[in-house]
Amino acid sequence: MYRVIVMCLALCICLAVQAAPDQGADNKAGTPKSTADSRLPSSVKAVDLIKNIKIIGTLGYPWGEIITIRGSVYEHDDGKNTRTWLRVTHVNGKELKSPVDIFVGQIGPIPSTPLAERVEIVKGKTWELRGFESGIILDYPPKAMEEIAKIGGDGYDYIKFGFRFVPRFDYISGKEVAANMPSSSAPAKKLPVILDTDIGDDIDDTWALVMLLKSPQMDVKLITTTNGKSVYRAKIIAKLLTVANRSDIPIGLGAGGSDGMGGQQPWVKDFDLAGYKGKIHKDGVQALIDAINASPSPVTIISIGPSNTVAAALERQPGIAAKANFVGMQGSVYKGYDGGKPAPEWNVKAAVPEAQKVFSAPWHQAVITPLDTCGLINLTGERFKKLTASNDPLLKALMETYRIWANNRNVDASTILFDTVAVYLALPGPKPLLKMEDLHIKVTGDGMTVIDPAGERMTVATEWKDLDGFRDLLLKILLSE
Repeated sequence: MYRVIVMCLALCICLAVQAAPDQGADNKAGTPKSTADSRLPSSVKAVDLIKNIKIIGTLGYPWGEIITIRGSVYEHDDGKNTRTWLRVTHVNGKELKSPVDIFVGQIGPIPSTPLAERVEIVKGKTWELRGFESGIILDYPPKAMEEIAKIGGDGYDYIKFGFRFVPRFDYISGKEVAANMPSSSAPAKKLPVILDTDIGDDIDDTWALVMLLKSPQMDVKLITTTNGKSVYRAKIIAKLLTVANRSDIPIGLGAGGSDGMGGQQPWVKDFDLAGYKGKIHKDGVQALIDAINASPSPVTIISIGPSNTVAAALERQPGIAAKANFVGMQGSVYKGYDGGKPAPEWNVKAAVPEAQKVFSAPWHQAVITPLDTCGLINLTGERFKKLTASNDPLLKALMETYRIWANNRNVDASTILFDTVAVYLALPGPKPLLKMEDLHIKVTGDGMTVIDPAGERMTVATEWKDLDGFRDLLLKILLSE
């Protein structure tokens, strides 16, 4: 019953917020025009419970808007009680000017909210909530709390925030929260990323690189090769970066050796790697380590090949894991190739010990797209025709090297674009197109990625909510200027 009452409270509060001229500053909710809800006991009117509730702040977004909140969790012992706090550092990928601390009684989803997903907060680690509804931070006066208690409330309340909060936030002022929000006119900080790729074998790495270069939210700090053939792979990267006028991006020759070629060799046979205007790191492993250590904020490693280079970096300096996010196109959890049974996926199978090291590392955050989701992506029909008709130099280069890789066949559709999903997962903000599950994943000796309590916890894209929506988004990014 108390949940029903609180839902009514939330409705009235929503009306108050909409009428308030400044939700980000200290103010009081005026008496709502709504009358008592018929579902409430006749002795209690909704207006009696909320007319003195003070709205003391918001996170700067309208009621009901879907937001992503990121931060850390810690405990504080004041000598009497040990309390859990959330330190909010980012909202929708935007870093707050200074963190906002929120005391949490219990953490959980709103049962009535279909967008809510199970959230597990691990003490001492960073956390991120995706796809939750934003709300307001409230200070309930004692009188209201007494009234709630009379009708069965236990001191906790459901606010449309994706959490259950202890309903007294008298230590957070609305002015403080508003002051911490970045100005809407201020440019959003770009996300520092490193791409680790075995480009030059399957063609999807090339598509993923073009997608990354056309994602302005990303600040590409470095591109490293992996799984050998480092010179050949670096030539493809360097030629694409040259076409894109992005020689500001350094290239690192990664682990696994330098010899070998692949299907895109004819496209780069006359390209002189020494002529690349950007920086070429002969020790790509050390370059990756240095890029992570030099960044004031966690770097996201987008891993779209076997784990040779990333594992070598972890072997050389294990501490980088805590300073970096890992986003990988790896594994097979519920489904395998072509939607079949789970199977060893190539990026894992090609370097099993290295994958085991990477999957067991204590990353700042770890997210993967297994075959369950990345194995379903292609562009056909009108979508593909729009790409081939484009005069964009980078897309023309993509189509040219694709045809060469395909032995100069008259291609009329893409192949499976596994790696593009990893780039999507690395983009800041919520991922409404995918079902995301927090699972403990372990790499077995034969290259399977299985759910196992002994495995590290990571977020796994297990199912598409809107597959065509992703295809449209991919096309939009690729066609962007």
